[in-house]
Amino acid sequence: TLEIYRGAPSEDADPEIITPSELSDEIDIDRSEEGRIKLLVFNDLWKKGYYITSGALYGADYVAYKSDPELCHSFAGILVCARNEPMAPLHIIAFVRAQELAGKRAVIAMVNLDEAAPQSVKYMSLKFDSVSKQQPVFHFEEGTQADPPNIIS
Repeated sequence: TLEIYRGAPSEDADPEIITPSELSDEIDIDRSEEGRIKLLVFNDLWKKGYYITSGALYGADYVAYKSDPELCHSFAGILVCARNEPMAPLHIIAFVRAQELAGKRAVIAMVNLDEAAPQSVKYMSLKFDSVSKQQPVFHFEEGTQADPPNIIS
């Protein structure tokens, strides 16, 4: 059996006792490759201490918070992709623009699914060059699982 708590962490509520199959029925888990990739990124960011929620409102897969989402605003929109998956330039531009308009940092999380290498997540932070008004120019900040980019600023 499992104990789950519903509601805010500060509430003094008793746990609800459920079975793993009841939990599985309650949570819709995406078991596709895309779902597996998103889960890897979610787990990686969670282990780094970030709070993660859905980014659908901002055109992202996730949004990241430095602390409890009820206490602060998210600082980054995260777009998840497989490392060798092509991305349309207009999709990237739209993603970065949406994050900038929402006051968030645009971060692309790339997952290495190569069976010859260990699975890893690499992060790339993108922003428009403020000097160039005509041409969108991106600044890239790259990091690995052990050395993520400065997405916390």
